[in-house]
Amino acid sequence: MKTCKKCGNEVLGDDIVFCSKCGTKILTHKATSPVKRKKFVILSSVGMGVLIVIGVTLLLLNTPSAKFKNAVLANQYSDAITVYNQKIKGNSEKEKEAESFIQEELNTINQDFKTNKIDYQKATTALDTIKKLELLKADVEAAVNNINKLNDSRTSFKKGQEFIANKNLKDGISELKKVVTDDENYAKAQELISTNTLEPEFRKRIRMRRKISMSGSLKVKKWR
Repeated sequence: MKTCKKCGNEVLGDDIVFCSKCGTKILTHKATSPVKRKKFVILSSVGMGVLIVIGVTLLLLNTPSAKFKNAVLANQYSDAITVYNQKIKGNSEKEKEAESFIQEELNTINQDFKTNKIDYQKATTALDTIKKLELLKADVEAAVNNINKLNDSRTSFKKGQEFIANKNLKDGISELKKVVTDDENYAKAQELISTNTLEPEFRKRIRMRRKISMSGSLKVKKWR
């Protein structure tokens, strides 16, 4: 119920705009509905949450550790070295975090190359960047050796297949024997070695038996 401020007449109905007694316009104050108020609170909370997340993300991206990691991943070793020497070196906690990241990256590069997610060039480029940082030298050297060893193995498998396809069994088997167990081609290489070793040996034994048989026949004829 509303009351006219001019004449004091009580006006029934929230939709009445003018006083029925004196005709004065009655001011209305629409109350905000609970649903709209709730939506406003929710939207405000969501907006505030988004701003907080963005703020925290920007702060994290600007930390020395984040800058170091991003530089390594982008193969920008000079930037990575600068950040490490100026912002990380000397802080044992940050040094451990950087070394942990390098170790994880080495494992990722090895695994990705092993499963053919990256090629030899990408793997070696990433490893060269890490190597120039001069961190975890023994682990980096081991990773480089593993990549090179697997790449040489894959090259030997391809050469072996080509030699065997061209009937050059000797060189083909020699190359296939260089395939390492970590190579996905190892089982196939062993199969090719077995097949192309047994077949010539089998033929050789047949020829030997024929020679022995012919030699025995000649002796019998001479004796008679």
